[in-house]
Amino acid sequence: MKKQIVKTMAIAFLVVLSISLSKTPPAASQEIQYPPRPYIFIDPASTCADSIGQVFNVNVKINADSWWDIDAYDVTVEYNSTLITLLNATEGGFLKQGGDSTFGFYDNTSDSIEAVFAKTSHSVLSGGVDTLFILQFNVTCQYSHQPISCNLELNYTDIGLWMHPERNFPPYNINPALMLEPELVYDGRPSPPAAPYTHYTIGGTFSVNLGDVNNDGNVNLQDLVFFANAYGSNTTSPNWNERADLAPPFGQIGLTDLVTFAVYYSHP
Repeated sequence: MKKQIVKTMAIAFLVVLSISLSKTPPAASQEIQYPPRPYIFIDPASTCADSIGQVFNVNVKINADSWWDIDAYDVTVEYNSTLITLLNATEGGFLKQGGDSTFGFYDNTSDSIEAVFAKTSHSVLSGGVDTLFILQFNVTCQYSHQPISCNLELNYTDIGLWMHPERNFPPYNINPALMLEPELVYDGRPSPPAAPYTHYTIGGTFSVNLGDVNNDGNVNLQDLVFFANAYGSNTTSPNWNERADLAPPFGQIGLTDLVTFAVYYSHP
């Protein structure tokens, strides 16, 4: 009788042990086939202006497989405020896919803007290539040399994920009692050695090429000839050249354009 009890208990123990082992989180790098790491990028990657006062847009986008189910982001864009001035910031459509609502804010400093947004509803998995937010800049260009450029850098970025308790593996296997959202933290290294549940960024550049009227990469005598030919014209004139329209008031080429051209003349 005792042998039968011991045998039964041993079998029960083995059953419990096998169930417990089956629930052990698998090694992320060995068994879980993660989609490609998401990345945040500037679009267009390179922007060039040819006049002071020019207004242009920069899109901050994300490329992420819908499997990640991203529901929040915290992204800072840094730029040179003596070259360009931020006019406006507008939320894009990434988190609003499927008609979902969002909540967020912008935090501006002299040389950066931080965008923090999150979903407040969840009807679809946010994924694909889409826009997080749009920045509108004005070319101020307070330098006196040519060419002029600055990086549009993505810094201090973080990505939050919708909770999926059924995913018992990183980065989802956190204690639900802690009320922590799974995150894809930044790691600029390739994968590996970067963990597959991280993200990376690709920044952009902005440059100004004032005075290069013939668009050959230099400001020299040839540009002066083109500029002189367009001087005094407006948008309806047969000798109009929009590349000679360097400074406000735009739509006519006059004294302010001549002064601007003189400042940047002979600079490569």
